[in-house]
Amino acid sequence: MLKRVPKFFKKKAYQLYNSIAFYPILLSIGFLAFGFFMLWLEYTPAIDAIENTLPSLIIRDAKVAVTLLSVLIGGIISLTVFSFTMVMGVLGQASSNFSPRLLPGLVSDKRHQLILGSYLGTLLYCLLNLIFLGSEASDETHFGFATMIAAIFGVLCLALFVSFIHNISASIQIHRIIDNVFDSGCRQLSETKEKIAKESGIQFSHIRHWHPIKSLKTGNYKGFDDDLISAVLWEKIKEISVVCCPDTFVWEGDVVLKVPVAVTDKEREKLLVALRLTNDREAPEGYYDAMVQLMEISVKAMSPGINDPGTAIAAIRKLGQLFAKASHIPHIGKRNNVKFGSISERYMSVKTLLNKIIVPIRQYSKSDKLVLAELIVALCHVRKGLPENLEAMNVLTEELDCIEREVLENFEHEKDRRELLMPLSS
Repeated sequence: MLKRVPKFFKKKAYQLYNSIAFYPILLSIGFLAFGFFMLWLEYTPAIDAIENTLPSLIIRDAKVAVTLLSVLIGGIISLTVFSFTMVMGVLGQASSNFSPRLLPGLVSDKRHQLILGSYLGTLLYCLLNLIFLGSEASDETHFGFATMIAAIFGVLCLALFVSFIHNISASIQIHRIIDNVFDSGCRQLSETKEKIAKESGIQFSHIRHWHPIKSLKTGNYKGFDDDLISAVLWEKIKEISVVCCPDTFVWEGDVVLKVPVAVTDKEREKLLVALRLTNDREAPEGYYDAMVQLMEISVKAMSPGINDPGTAIAAIRKLGQLFAKASHIPHIGKRNNVKFGSISERYMSVKTLLNKIIVPIRQYSKSDKLVLAELIVALCHVRKGLPENLEAMNVLTEELDCIEREVLENFEHEKDRRELLMPLSS
C-alpha cells in the first residue's frame, strides 16, 4: 500500500507538469506575491527616493490610478479570452487535420503557457492594487509606484500578445509540427540506445521457465518504475523480465512480468505496482509514439477529405530516418537497477514496426505515385543500413515485395511501374 502512494503522486505530478495550467498557475502566484511586496514597499522610505527620481511617471491622483487599473483589467481579460480561444482553435484544427496524438505536444508548449501565465499574473496584480485603493485602510498617498509598475506590465502584455500571435500561427504549420515530432523521437531513440549500450556486456538469463506474473488491470503499458520495488524484494528476485513492449495494450490476465523465483501474492502485487499502465492512449512517452504520430499525419494527409501528398511525403521522409535508427535497437535490452538487480525489457521488433507503422501508409497511398515512391525509397534506405541483421532484412524485403505487387496491380502504365520499382533493383 505504501508503494502506491509515491506512484500516485508521481502520476499526478506528471499530469500537472504536462497540463496547460502548470506555468500559468506558477506565474499567477508569483505576480500575486510581487503585488503584496509592492504594497509593502509603498510604505517604506525607499519609495520616496524612487518617486523623487521619476516624478513625472508617478501617478498621484487616486481617481486616475483607479481608471488606469480598470482599463488594464478589462484589456487583459480581453487578451486572455482571445488567446485561449486561439489555443482551442489551433488544437481543434490540429486534431482534425493531422492527428489527435499531436494535442499533448501542442498543449504542453511552454511558450504559450508562459504568455498566458503573464496575462493572468498581471490581471491579479492589477486587481490587488485596485482592491487596495478601494479599501478603508489604504492611504491615498501610497499607490503611485505600484500603479506605474501595473502600467509597465500592461505594455509587456501587449508585446507578449504580438509574440503569441506569431507563435500560435507558426505552431500549426505542418512542417514545424513534423520537425518537432521528429526531434522528440530522435531524443527518445538516443536515450534508449544509451541505456542499452551500457548493458551490452551483460548475459541474458534464460527466462522461458521463469515464474509468470499476470496483470490485474487493463491499459496501455508505458514503462516499469523499478524504484518502487523495495530492497528486500529485490534481494529475493534479483532479476525481472518485462514481457510486454512499450506502448502495447495489456489485457487483464495477460502475462506482463517474469521472475526467476516464486513470489507470494503480496509480493506479486508489489511488483505490479511498478508496472505503469494508463488508459490515455494519446500520452507520448517514447520513440514509438513519435513514429505513430508521423504515420497518422501521413495517413490523414492521404484521406479523400484532405488529399495532401506533400505533407505525406514530408512525414514519410522523417519517419524513414526514425525507422532506420529504431531498427538498430535490439528486440530485448537489459538494464541494471542502480542499487539492486537487473531488468530485461522488450522493444518493438522491425517486423512489428513495419506492421504498425508502414503497412497503414502503404494501404492508404497505394494508388498515389509520389507518396508510394517516397515510401519505397525510405524502406530501401532502411534495408541498406541492416546488412548484418538477416531477420530484419528478410522482413523488409517481404514488405517491399508487397509494395511491388501493389504497384503492379494499381498502375497500368509501364512507365509508372518502371519508375516506381527502379529503387528496388539498385
